[in-house]
Amino acid sequence: MQSDSKLITKIFFRMIPVQILLVVISGVNTVIDGAFASNFIGPDAMAVTELFMPFNKILDAINALMFGGSQLLCGKYLGEKMQGRTKSIFTLDMSAIAVISIVSTIFCEIFPGLISGMLGSGDEFRTDLSNYIRGAAIGILPFLLASQLTAFLQLERQEKRGYVAIVSMFVSNAFFNYLFIGVFHMGLFGLGLATSVGNWIFFLVLVSYYFTGKATITFSISSIVRSDLLDILKLGLPNALSQVCLFIRARLINEIIATNVGKVGLSAYGAIGAFGCIYWAVPAGVTSAVILLASVYTGEQDKTGVTILMKTFMKKGVGLVVAMSIVFMALSVPLTNIFFHDPSSEVYKLTVQGFLLFPLSCPFSAITIGLNYFYHCLRYEKIVNTVTLLDGLVSFVVIAFFLVPHMGLLGIWIAQIGNGVVSVLVLYGFSVYYNKGVPKKFDQILCLPKDFGVPDENRMDISISSMEDVICVSESVSEFCKGHSINEKHANYTALCVEEMAGNIVQHGFDDGKKHSIDMRVSILKDEIRISIKDDCKLFNPEEAEKMFNPDDITHNIGIRMVGKISKSMSYQNTLGLNVLSIVL
Repeated sequence: MQSDSKLITKIFFRMIPVQILLVVISGVNTVIDGAFASNFIGPDAMAVTELFMPFNKILDAINALMFGGSQLLCGKYLGEKMQGRTKSIFTLDMSAIAVISIVSTIFCEIFPGLISGMLGSGDEFRTDLSNYIRGAAIGILPFLLASQLTAFLQLERQEKRGYVAIVSMFVSNAFFNYLFIGVFHMGLFGLGLATSVGNWIFFLVLVSYYFTGKATITFSISSIVRSDLLDILKLGLPNALSQVCLFIRARLINEIIATNVGKVGLSAYGAIGAFGCIYWAVPAGVTSAVILLASVYTGEQDKTGVTILMKTFMKKGVGLVVAMSIVFMALSVPLTNIFFHDPSSEVYKLTVQGFLLFPLSCPFSAITIGLNYFYHCLRYEKIVNTVTLLDGLVSFVVIAFFLVPHMGLLGIWIAQIGNGVVSVLVLYGFSVYYNKGVPKKFDQILCLPKDFGVPDENRMDISISSMEDVICVSESVSEFCKGHSINEKHANYTALCVEEMAGNIVQHGFDDGKKHSIDMRVSILKDEIRISIKDDCKLFNPEEAEKMFNPDDITHNIGIRMVGKISKSMSYQNTLGLNVLSIVL
């Protein structure tokens, strides 16, 4: 009955699909745009969309600044059982994003030529890129708002709505690309406008949930805590720095390719870039699950939880990324045929080469970002910022600068792989420095602070999957308490609380035909005993929970009432789709 990884693994992989699909659909939209651009407008249109990529990185930086900080704070407050504080985060986040988006859209519509020049278009592509910018700018507001809503809706356990929104965006983008480009011949303006319409549909499907009256985290000006905005910006800075680095990197790499390989190199690199989001979908989904779960478990100071989470990430999450890489390498030729059709052409050969080699860098990138996210949750800002700068910009550009003049576009893919290897080695070097020696256990790689959580000897972590487990756990908890000099009365009270609450969950939550488990932690502090119980059974409605403790009704929930009577406090909240009950004795 020792704690196992079933519950954490289940929620980890439950969160991944919507994040994968979010990135996949963005990648599919890019592929659709690329296919329409190259086949309906002309081959040079692929170069235009590639030149626009750095602008997307600016939007991603804004997104990451707000999203990264909001995500960490929400996880922290949920872990600390301060659910009401998340309303402040939500309100500040959405308000700031709306203002930034509107200003950005106006600027793009008034000065598209200026932005085109800043993106390095030159006279050859300036007009075409300006037209594309004008169409794409209309979708900035819904794109940024929808990106923020996706994370908050996961806290509301609205993954299905996310799937519907993603599919709707995919279908609408394909339809309007055909309509604007194939039927109305609107060129690159139509290409950007089709993506914008898809973004609006995506946003409207997501935001409709907040008009149902069912949302727990709602927009509320009165809930705002002003200091939260500074915390959001501070905590989101490393994420924004990453995107800024990617923006600068994209600009520099385009320059290196244009100078040493030429237009054919930009077109091939653009084709790989169009599919890059799809390549990155699985690593992004895996690492997004890491930061959201890690923020909650570090907020709870749950040493067992974070250890199981990171083991799950390193073994199963990274394993999933490796499998994805192998599949995409095998599809290098079919993927190239989406964009180019002459196997004898130079651009075709370079694109096949890229599709074969680019996936090799994905596992290294996943490990780097996953560990860096975790260290960010622990507030190790120096190593986080160092790795962000190194991985996002410095090592890739430096290696490419020396290799591309001699190896052509092949040097780009070797630089991508080398960049990942360097970043992983730097993170490993940090763990060696932190532990003052080579880590011998997985826990040491995590570099948890010495005062993190309850000491192992004062904590009992258990997993329960049946009523038989409940009885055994009750006895074990009683012995555990007595072994820590807890008097028999309080030891029996603790065992009784565990038995009643866990038994109630098994009896009423395990009856739906699905496999469930309960994770329980009993912690002994100086002046109190704390019990934390998590389960993945049907969710509680807060109003129903309140009725459960109605003192006027003495005929129902006798066991739960008894626990409420003998405990100092008892609180409930739903976190990431889990029921979380905290009892203090």
